[in-house]
Amino acid sequence: MHLPRYLLLLVVAVGAGALDVNGDTAYLARKLRPEWRLVSLQSALDEIAKAAEKPVERSARVVAQQKDALVVLVARQRWTLQEILASLERTHALRVNAGPLRLTIETEADVRDRRRRPVQINLDEFAAHQRYPDQAARVLGYTSGLGGSRGGFDVFSGVEVKKDMGAESAEVLELIRASGDDATVEMRANVAHLLITPEEETLMRALLLEQYQFATRRGTWRATFGSLPAGEGLATGVLGREAATALAARLQQRSELTVAVFNAQLGNAGAVRQQSLVQDAEAVNGMLDPVIEVLSTGRQFQVRAIRGTHFDSLAYHLQWVEPITTRARALRLPAGSEPGTLSVQAEQKKDDKELSTSSANAATATTTAGQRAALQQPEVWTWTPRGDVMLPRGHALVLCTAHGEQTAVIICAEVQ
Repeated sequence: MHLPRYLLLLVVAVGAGALDVNGDTAYLARKLRPEWRLVSLQSALDEIAKAAEKPVERSARVVAQQKDALVVLVARQRWTLQEILASLERTHALRVNAGPLRLTIETEADVRDRRRRPVQINLDEFAAHQRYPDQAARVLGYTSGLGGSRGGFDVFSGVEVKKDMGAESAEVLELIRASGDDATVEMRANVAHLLITPEEETLMRALLLEQYQFATRRGTWRATFGSLPAGEGLATGVLGREAATALAARLQQRSELTVAVFNAQLGNAGAVRQQSLVQDAEAVNGMLDPVIEVLSTGRQFQVRAIRGTHFDSLAYHLQWVEPITTRARALRLPAGSEPGTLSVQAEQKKDDKELSTSSANAATATTTAGQRAALQQPEVWTWTPRGDVMLPRGHALVLCTAHGEQTAVIICAEVQ
């Protein structure tokens, strides 16, 4: 048997409730033995009115629901009217006001409506539209070899994060509506105009404050670069904080990069060295025009972290590029070029704050077409791990790969 939605069963004795009582209400001490089995709320209130010999005034909401709301209340002994009314208050969300001349029955929503007052909440105070710009890192290596899409994938495209980290007005409005029963809410510009009770206002401001604290939460992440001696292998994985600290202390040639960002903001830190190199020469109007490329070496740490309850979503892109040796490359001067000097001109961009160096072992003034010139160019070792991982709180991500006879290690962990 499926009972109706509004059916609430009470078959145990209850104590007297805290009714709103005003004046002489001796009639509440009169006793009645309720034997209500699937009785409508209207019939139950009529029987109470008859026993009290007082009229029962009902609000519009009570009148709308009293025929459909059912009551099951079977007592083993006689109860006072005050006990019965207190039971109906709890089971049917009613509020009873007992006076010397009448009983007034209304719902809790009626009581809230009487206590509502106009309130304005400026959402700017809670960073509702706060924006945290992403700070993308540079790409290390040769610029010519890194043009276009560069293949692979964009690890940060898989992280669903709004560029506008603050909540939209519609979302805040829905949050406010959900925290206030039947509250009147209207949004004008970035100010919410409300008709709410003091309790609802306190709850709404607490929710908005919690949202503000989440939107402005900052985290500091550190990437520790280093290497283990030959013969000490290590697998990529997740380590506890103490084990990761002990591992970092064993690393040789250790260096650290630290990023402090807001929650879900993309940030980066790097130690980069740039140098301009002559890669080739072209004959332009009878003169040799060197082809210059920029080589960026060093270490970069790019991260976007989203704080969770027990885990952190960590999207990372690490770059480790360093020269390991220098090789000589023979440059064959193009035929048809006039004798001249192979000159190198590397101009620093105005918006580039890093220093650039120029190096080339070019032909001399006696160079003729078809001759070869030796260019000294560095060979680089490159490691660019990236991915997206759910990292347990208090743990570190350890990345490892072979680096000659040694093992290159990067430890990513939150700074506590």
